[in-house]
Amino acid sequence: MIEVNVEYSKTDFLRGMKFANRRKKSNLTIIVAFLSMLIGYGAYFFLIRGEESFRMSDTIYLAIGLLVAALVAYFLRDYRFFEDRSLERVYDSSPLLKEPYRIIIDNDGFHSKSESLETTLKWSAVTESTETEEDFYFFFGPDQPLFIPTRAFTIDQKKELRKLAVRLLGSKATLLITY
Repeated sequence: MIEVNVEYSKTDFLRGMKFANRRKKSNLTIIVAFLSMLIGYGAYFFLIRGEESFRMSDTIYLAIGLLVAALVAYFLRDYRFFEDRSLERVYDSSPLLKEPYRIIIDNDGFHSKSESLETTLKWSAVTESTETEEDFYFFFGPDQPLFIPTRAFTIDQKKELRKLAVRLLGSKATLLITY
Protein backbone atom coordinates (compact mmCIF):
# COMPACT_ATOMS: atom_id res chain seq x y z
CA MET A 1 0.00 0.00 0.00
CA ILE A 2 1.23 3.46 -0.97
CA GLU A 3 -0.13 6.57 0.70
CA VAL A 4 0.60 10.09 -0.54
CA ASN A 5 -0.70 13.56 0.16
CA VAL A 6 -1.14 15.80 -2.87
CA GLU A 7 -2.07 19.41 -3.42
CA TYR A 8 -2.44 20.26 -7.10
CA SER A 9 -1.10 23.68 -8.04
CA LYS A 10 -2.37 25.48 -11.11
CA THR A 11 0.90 24.51 -12.82
CA ASP A 12 0.33 20.83 -11.95
CA PHE A 13 -3.22 20.95 -13.27
CA LEU A 14 -2.29 22.70 -16.53
CA ARG A 15 0.65 20.36 -17.15
CA GLY A 16 -1.41 17.24 -16.46
CA MET A 17 -4.40 18.23 -18.56
CA LYS A 18 -2.26 19.45 -21.46
CA PHE A 19 -0.40 16.14 -21.44
CA ALA A 20 -3.71 14.27 -21.56
CA ASN A 21 -5.12 16.51 -24.30
CA ARG A 22 -2.01 16.16 -26.48
CA ARG A 23 -2.39 12.40 -26.41
CA LYS A 24 -5.76 12.34 -28.11
CA LYS A 25 -5.66 12.19 -31.85
CA SER A 26 -7.79 15.24 -32.50
CA ASN A 27 -7.40 15.99 -36.16
CA LEU A 28 -10.82 17.61 -36.42
CA THR A 29 -9.28 21.10 -36.32
CA ILE A 30 -6.93 20.22 -39.15
CA ILE A 31 -9.68 18.72 -41.28
CA VAL A 32 -12.08 21.63 -40.73
CA ALA A 33 -9.41 24.27 -41.42
CA PHE A 34 -8.18 22.45 -44.52
CA LEU A 35 -11.68 21.92 -45.92
CA SER A 36 -12.61 25.54 -45.19
CA MET A 37 -9.59 26.81 -47.09
CA LEU A 38 -10.23 24.35 -49.91
CA ILE A 39 -13.84 25.53 -50.22
CA GLY A 40 -12.64 29.15 -50.14
CA TYR A 41 -10.17 28.56 -52.95
CA GLY A 42 -12.76 26.67 -54.97
CA ALA A 43 -15.28 29.47 -54.50
CA TYR A 44 -12.71 32.05 -55.56
CA PHE A 45 -11.60 30.25 -58.72
CA PHE A 46 -14.94 28.95 -59.93
CA LEU A 47 -17.60 31.29 -58.55
CA ILE A 48 -15.87 34.65 -58.43
CA ARG A 49 -13.49 34.35 -61.37
CA GLY A 50 -15.66 31.97 -63.39
CA GLU A 51 -14.85 28.57 -64.88
CA GLU A 52 -14.04 29.90 -68.34
CA SER A 53 -11.29 32.16 -66.99
CA PHE A 54 -9.50 29.24 -65.28
CA ARG A 55 -5.97 28.97 -66.74
CA MET A 56 -3.13 26.50 -66.26
CA SER A 57 -1.20 29.08 -64.20
CA ASP A 58 -4.16 29.06 -61.80
CA THR A 59 -3.37 25.41 -61.06
CA ILE A 60 -0.03 26.52 -59.59
CA TYR A 61 -1.77 29.12 -57.43
CA LEU A 62 -4.30 26.53 -56.35
CA ALA A 63 -1.53 24.07 -55.43
CA ILE A 64 0.36 26.74 -53.47
CA GLY A 65 -2.86 27.76 -51.75
CA LEU A 66 -3.59 24.17 -50.77
CA LEU A 67 -0.06 23.78 -49.43
CA VAL A 68 -0.45 26.95 -47.36
CA ALA A 69 -3.85 25.71 -46.15
CA ALA A 70 -2.34 22.40 -45.08
CA LEU A 71 0.50 24.14 -43.22
CA VAL A 72 -1.86 26.57 -41.48
CA ALA A 73 -4.11 23.69 -40.45
CA TYR A 74 -1.13 21.74 -39.13
CA PHE A 75 0.10 24.64 -37.01
CA LEU A 76 -3.41 25.39 -35.75
CA ARG A 77 -3.48 21.90 -34.29
CA ASP A 78 -0.55 22.71 -32.02
CA TYR A 79 -1.61 26.21 -31.09
CA ARG A 80 -2.15 25.89 -27.33
CA PHE A 81 -3.02 29.44 -26.27
CA PHE A 82 -6.77 28.86 -26.25
CA GLU A 83 -6.38 25.54 -24.46
CA ASP A 84 -4.21 27.12 -21.74
CA ARG A 85 -6.73 29.90 -21.04
CA SER A 86 -9.60 27.43 -20.96
CA LEU A 87 -7.80 25.15 -18.49
CA GLU A 88 -6.82 28.11 -16.32
CA ARG A 89 -10.49 29.11 -16.09
CA VAL A 90 -11.43 25.55 -15.11
CA TYR A 91 -8.81 25.50 -12.34
CA ASP A 92 -9.64 29.01 -11.10
CA SER A 93 -13.38 28.31 -10.93
CA SER A 94 -13.17 24.94 -9.15
CA PRO A 95 -12.42 24.92 -5.41
CA LEU A 96 -12.37 21.11 -5.55
CA LEU A 97 -9.17 21.13 -7.61
CA LYS A 98 -7.35 23.17 -4.96
CA GLU A 99 -8.14 20.89 -2.03
CA PRO A 100 -5.45 18.65 -0.54
CA TYR A 101 -5.95 14.97 -1.37
CA ARG A 102 -4.86 11.82 0.37
CA ILE A 103 -4.38 9.09 -2.21
CA ILE A 104 -3.98 5.46 -1.23
CA ILE A 105 -2.82 3.06 -3.93
CA ASP A 106 -3.16 -0.67 -3.32
CA ASN A 107 -3.96 -3.89 -5.19
CA ASP A 108 -7.60 -2.79 -5.59
CA GLY A 109 -6.88 0.61 -7.11
CA PHE A 110 -6.64 4.28 -6.23
CA HIS A 111 -8.58 5.63 -3.27
CA SER A 112 -8.65 9.42 -3.26
CA LYS A 113 -10.12 11.55 -0.50
CA SER A 114 -10.41 15.29 0.12
CA GLU A 115 -12.75 17.42 2.19
CA SER A 116 -15.39 17.38 -0.56
CA LEU A 117 -14.78 14.22 -2.54
CA GLU A 118 -14.06 10.54 -2.02
CA THR A 119 -13.48 8.30 -5.05
CA THR A 120 -12.05 4.93 -5.99
CA LEU A 121 -10.54 4.07 -9.35
CA LYS A 122 -10.04 0.34 -9.78
CA TRP A 123 -7.05 -1.00 -11.66
CA SER A 124 -9.46 -2.78 -14.02
CA ALA A 125 -10.68 0.65 -15.24
CA VAL A 126 -7.17 1.84 -16.09
CA THR A 127 -6.60 1.55 -19.84
CA GLU A 128 -3.03 2.83 -19.81
CA SER A 129 -0.43 4.36 -17.52
CA THR A 130 2.45 6.65 -18.34
CA GLU A 131 5.24 8.07 -16.24
CA THR A 132 6.96 11.34 -17.05
CA GLU A 133 9.61 13.22 -15.10
CA GLU A 134 6.86 15.24 -13.38
CA ASP A 135 3.84 12.93 -13.08
CA PHE A 136 2.38 9.45 -13.05
CA TYR A 137 -0.70 9.24 -15.33
CA PHE A 138 -3.36 6.57 -15.07
CA PHE A 139 -5.86 6.85 -17.92
CA PHE A 140 -9.40 5.52 -17.59
CA GLY A 141 -10.51 7.02 -20.90
CA PRO A 142 -8.88 8.62 -23.94
CA ASP A 143 -8.32 11.98 -22.25
CA GLN A 144 -9.35 11.21 -18.68
CA PRO A 145 -6.34 10.77 -16.45
CA LEU A 146 -5.76 10.47 -12.77
CA PHE A 147 -2.36 12.09 -12.52
CA ILE A 148 -0.19 12.32 -9.45
CA PRO A 149 2.92 14.50 -9.32
CA THR A 150 6.05 12.42 -8.79
CA ARG A 151 7.16 14.90 -6.11
CA ALA A 152 4.44 13.47 -3.85
CA PHE A 153 6.25 10.11 -3.67
CA THR A 154 9.37 9.00 -1.87
CA ILE A 155 11.91 7.07 -3.90
CA ASP A 156 10.72 3.78 -2.37
CA GLN A 157 7.07 4.64 -3.09
CA LYS A 158 7.92 5.34 -6.75
CA LYS A 159 9.61 1.94 -7.00
CA GLU A 160 6.63 0.24 -5.37
CA LEU A 161 4.15 2.03 -7.67
CA ARG A 162 6.14 1.06 -10.77
CA LYS A 163 6.19 -2.59 -9.68
CA LEU A 164 2.46 -2.51 -8.94
CA ALA A 165 1.69 -0.90 -12.33
CA VAL A 166 3.78 -3.46 -14.23
CA ARG A 167 2.22 -6.36 -12.32
CA LEU A 168 -1.38 -5.18 -12.71
CA LEU A 169 -1.26 -3.41 -16.09
CA GLY A 170 1.48 -5.29 -17.91
CA SER A 171 2.16 -3.79 -21.34
CA LYS A 172 -0.31 -0.95 -20.69
CA ALA A 173 2.27 0.58 -18.29
CA THR A 174 4.86 2.91 -19.80
CA LEU A 175 7.43 3.76 -17.15
CA LEU A 176 10.70 5.66 -17.11
CA ILE A 177 12.28 2.87 -15.06
CA THR A 178 11.00 -0.70 -15.03
CA TYR A 179 11.72 -3.46 -12.53
